[in-house]
Amino acid sequence: MDFKVIENPPEGWVKRLRPGNYVWLVKEGKPAEICFPFVYPEPGHKTGRLGVRHGILDSWFIDENGRGIDYSLLMLPIEGYLLENPPDLPPNYVLEIHKTLNDLRAENEYLQRAYEHISRADLILALKIEKMESWINDTKELLEAIKVHPIVQEIIKDVENNMNESDSEKN
Repeated sequence: MDFKVIENPPEGWVKRLRPGNYVWLVKEGKPAEICFPFVYPEPGHKTGRLGVRHGILDSWFIDENGRGIDYSLLMLPIEGYLLENPPDLPPNYVLEIHKTLNDLRAENEYLQRAYEHISRADLILALKIEKMESWINDTKELLEAIKVHPIVQEIIKDVENNMNESDSEKN
Protein backbone atom coordinates (compact mmCIF):
# COMPACT_ATOMS: atom_id res chain seq x y z
CA MET A 1 0.00 0.00 0.00
CA ASP A 2 1.54 3.33 -1.07
CA PHE A 3 0.91 6.42 1.02
CA LYS A 4 1.44 9.99 -0.14
CA VAL A 5 2.22 12.18 2.84
CA ILE A 6 0.90 15.76 2.86
CA GLU A 7 4.07 17.70 3.74
CA ASN A 8 2.40 21.07 4.43
CA PRO A 9 -0.97 20.25 5.98
CA PRO A 10 -3.60 22.89 6.74
CA GLU A 11 -3.77 24.42 10.20
CA GLY A 12 -5.64 22.24 12.72
CA TRP A 13 -5.67 19.18 10.44
CA VAL A 14 -5.61 16.66 13.34
CA LYS A 15 -9.17 17.69 14.27
CA ARG A 16 -10.30 16.45 10.84
CA LEU A 17 -9.18 12.86 11.41
CA ARG A 18 -11.73 10.16 12.19
CA PRO A 19 -11.46 6.45 13.02
CA GLY A 20 -10.32 4.49 9.98
CA ASN A 21 -8.18 7.35 8.63
CA TYR A 22 -4.43 6.90 8.34
CA VAL A 23 -1.54 9.21 9.30
CA TRP A 24 2.19 9.03 8.73
CA LEU A 25 4.25 8.60 11.91
CA VAL A 26 7.28 10.82 11.27
CA LYS A 27 9.81 9.27 13.71
CA GLU A 28 8.70 5.68 13.03
CA GLY A 29 8.54 6.18 9.25
CA LYS A 30 5.35 4.17 8.85
CA PRO A 31 1.59 4.64 8.61
CA ALA A 32 -0.82 4.19 11.52
CA GLU A 33 -4.59 3.90 11.73
CA ILE A 34 -6.68 6.37 13.72
CA CYS A 35 -8.78 4.48 16.28
CA PHE A 36 -10.40 7.37 18.09
CA PRO A 37 -10.56 11.02 17.06
CA PHE A 38 -8.81 13.98 18.59
CA VAL A 39 -9.73 14.70 22.20
CA TYR A 40 -9.31 18.40 22.93
CA PRO A 41 -6.72 19.39 25.53
CA GLU A 42 -7.80 19.75 29.13
CA PRO A 43 -7.76 23.35 30.41
CA GLY A 44 -4.17 24.51 30.89
CA HIS A 45 -2.71 21.83 28.61
CA LYS A 46 -1.28 22.28 25.13
CA THR A 47 -1.89 18.79 23.76
CA GLY A 48 -4.98 16.67 23.40
CA ARG A 49 -5.03 12.96 22.63
CA LEU A 50 -5.46 10.87 19.53
CA GLY A 51 -5.98 7.09 19.38
CA VAL A 52 -3.46 5.50 17.03
CA ARG A 53 -2.86 1.84 16.12
CA HIS A 54 0.55 0.97 14.75
CA GLY A 55 0.84 -2.64 15.79
CA ILE A 56 -0.55 -1.71 19.20
CA LEU A 57 -3.36 0.62 20.20
CA ASP A 58 -1.89 3.72 21.76
CA SER A 59 -3.07 7.13 22.93
CA TRP A 60 -0.79 9.90 21.68
CA PHE A 61 -0.51 13.34 23.26
CA ILE A 62 -0.58 15.65 20.28
CA ASP A 63 -1.69 19.15 19.33
CA GLU A 64 -4.04 20.11 16.49
CA ASN A 65 -1.10 20.29 14.06
CA GLY A 66 0.53 16.91 14.71
CA ARG A 67 3.15 18.11 17.20
CA GLY A 68 3.95 16.53 20.55
CA ILE A 69 4.46 17.99 24.02
CA ASP A 70 8.02 19.03 23.09
CA TYR A 71 6.77 20.67 19.83
CA SER A 72 8.44 18.00 17.68
CA LEU A 73 6.51 16.85 14.62
CA LEU A 74 5.02 13.43 15.40
CA MET A 75 2.68 12.81 12.49
CA LEU A 76 1.53 14.09 9.13
CA PRO A 77 -1.70 13.48 7.23
CA ILE A 78 -1.84 11.06 4.31
CA GLU A 79 -3.52 12.06 1.08
CA GLY A 80 -7.03 10.62 0.80
CA TYR A 81 -7.44 10.30 4.58
CA LEU A 82 -7.98 13.94 5.55
CA LEU A 83 -11.67 14.83 5.46
CA GLU A 84 -12.56 18.19 3.90
CA ASN A 85 -15.72 18.77 5.95
CA PRO A 86 -15.65 16.33 8.83
CA PRO A 87 -18.63 16.12 11.15
CA ASP A 88 -18.21 18.00 14.41
CA LEU A 89 -16.30 16.19 17.10
CA PRO A 90 -18.50 14.95 19.91
CA PRO A 91 -17.85 16.19 23.45
CA ASN A 92 -14.79 14.79 25.21
CA TYR A 93 -16.84 12.45 27.42
CA VAL A 94 -18.22 10.69 24.31
CA LEU A 95 -14.69 10.39 22.94
CA GLU A 96 -13.57 8.95 26.30
CA ILE A 97 -16.30 6.31 26.04
CA HIS A 98 -15.18 5.50 22.50
CA LYS A 99 -11.56 5.22 23.65
CA THR A 100 -12.57 2.98 26.56
CA LEU A 101 -14.47 0.72 24.16
CA ASN A 102 -11.40 0.47 21.93
CA ASP A 103 -9.24 -0.30 24.97
CA LEU A 104 -11.70 -3.01 26.04
CA ARG A 105 -11.71 -4.44 22.51
CA ALA A 106 -7.90 -4.60 22.53
CA GLU A 107 -7.92 -6.22 25.99
CA ASN A 108 -10.51 -8.74 24.80
CA GLU A 109 -8.32 -9.64 21.80
CA TYR A 110 -5.35 -10.11 24.14
CA LEU A 111 -7.38 -12.31 26.50
CA GLN A 112 -8.67 -14.41 23.60
CA ARG A 113 -5.11 -15.03 22.41
CA ALA A 114 -4.05 -15.89 25.97
CA TYR A 115 -7.00 -18.29 26.32
CA GLU A 116 -6.06 -20.01 23.05
CA HIS A 117 -2.47 -20.34 24.27
CA ILE A 118 -3.63 -21.79 27.61
CA SER A 119 -6.03 -24.15 25.83
CA ARG A 120 -3.17 -25.47 23.69
CA ALA A 121 -1.00 -25.89 26.79
CA ASP A 122 -3.83 -27.77 28.55
CA LEU A 123 -4.19 -30.07 25.56
CA ILE A 124 -0.44 -30.75 25.46
CA LEU A 125 -0.43 -31.45 29.21
CA ALA A 126 -3.42 -33.80 28.90
CA LEU A 127 -1.66 -35.71 26.10
CA LYS A 128 1.52 -35.99 28.18
CA ILE A 129 -0.46 -37.27 31.18
CA GLU A 130 -2.25 -39.80 28.98
CA LYS A 131 1.10 -40.95 27.56
CA MET A 132 2.56 -41.24 31.07
CA GLU A 133 -0.45 -43.26 32.29
CA SER A 134 -0.07 -45.56 29.30
CA TRP A 135 3.64 -46.00 30.09
CA ILE A 136 2.82 -46.83 33.74
CA ASN A 137 0.24 -49.42 32.66
CA ASP A 138 2.69 -50.95 30.17
CA THR A 139 5.34 -51.11 32.90
CA LYS A 140 2.91 -52.85 35.30
CA GLU A 141 2.00 -55.40 32.62
CA LEU A 142 5.68 -55.99 31.88
CA LEU A 143 6.44 -56.53 35.58
CA GLU A 144 3.56 -58.99 35.87
CA ALA A 145 4.83 -60.85 32.81
CA ILE A 146 8.37 -60.94 34.22
CA LYS A 147 7.14 -62.36 37.56
CA VAL A 148 5.73 -65.50 35.89
CA HIS A 149 8.89 -66.22 33.89
CA PRO A 150 10.53 -69.44 35.22
CA ILE A 151 13.98 -67.91 35.74
CA VAL A 152 12.50 -64.95 37.63
CA GLN A 153 10.45 -67.42 39.73
CA GLU A 154 13.69 -69.20 40.71
CA ILE A 155 15.36 -65.92 41.63
CA ILE A 156 12.33 -64.89 43.74
CA LYS A 157 12.42 -68.28 45.57
CA ASP A 158 16.17 -67.95 46.21
CA VAL A 159 15.72 -64.44 47.59
CA GLU A 160 12.83 -65.55 49.81
CA ASN A 161 14.87 -68.56 51.08
CA ASN A 162 17.84 -66.32 51.83
CA MET A 163 15.59 -63.89 53.69
CA ASN A 164 14.02 -66.74 55.70
CA GLU A 165 17.46 -68.14 56.58
CA SER A 166 18.65 -64.71 57.60
CA ASP A 167 15.55 -64.20 59.79
CA SER A 168 15.98 -67.61 61.48
CA GLU A 169 19.67 -66.86 62.23
CA LYS A 170 18.68 -63.58 63.93
CA ASN A 171 16.21 -65.39 66.21
